Amino acid sequence: MAVESYLQALAKDSSFDNAKLGIAHIYNFLGEYEKADRYAREIIKSKSEVFSVVGRILLSFGNQYKGNFNSVLKILDDGIAADELEGQTRIEYSAKFLLKGFIFNLTGQSEKAEAVIAKARRIQIENNPDDPFPFTGEYAVTLAR
Repeated sequence: MAVESYLQALAKDSSFDNAKLGIAHIYNFLGEYEKADRYAREIIKSKSEVFSVVGRILLSFGNQYKGNFNSVLKILDDGIAADELEGQTRIEYSAKFLLKGFIFNLTGQSEKAEAVIAKARRIQIENNPDDPFPFTGEYAVTLAR
């Protein structure tokens, strides 16, 4: 039912990125990764910088759920490169490094995890010096390994 509601919203406003985001999340949850990726790719084309960057993160989710960690790392690296090319280095950019850290932790690569999560932390601090680092839990787990 939620997908249908989002599709109805898109029928009225094809630029409604929140609807595309919702659809992508639902399809990932349902295991319909190709459909989720289709909407993630649409979000990447968004005129909104934030949605474009978030779409690059969403594109990695299906592979994460399937355990295709090398594919996830490639997608995240491509997303990071695109973000840098476009000068988009805010919190959503740092999230890609955090996700890489999660993958490195899952695959027993603690040193790599520590390095990329520390980079995510530096990016967050540069962009929001008065805002506490939102990834402290994962950072603590990584440092403790």
